[in-house]
Amino acid sequence: MLIAPAVVGDLTHASTTYRTPYGEARTSWTKTSDGIRLKVTVPPGSTAEVHVPGSGRVHQVGSGTWTFRSK
Repeated sequence: MLIAPAVVGDLTHASTTYRTPYGEARTSWTKTSDGIRLKVTVPPGSTAEVHVPGSGRVHQVGSGTWTFRSK
């Protein structure tokens, strides 16, 4: 799956859950004065390409819960 949140305008946080055939995929982000905190949950048996907003970094991750930060 591809996770590439768009942090735009005056939004300071957002979250969503998507039911896949393998279980729920979840993502949430929070914008603070220190940057952006992105939390991602990838269901068992799945992988994800995660684009961290504001950092230009891309991560390939397996199942589990992952937290990323941008400055």
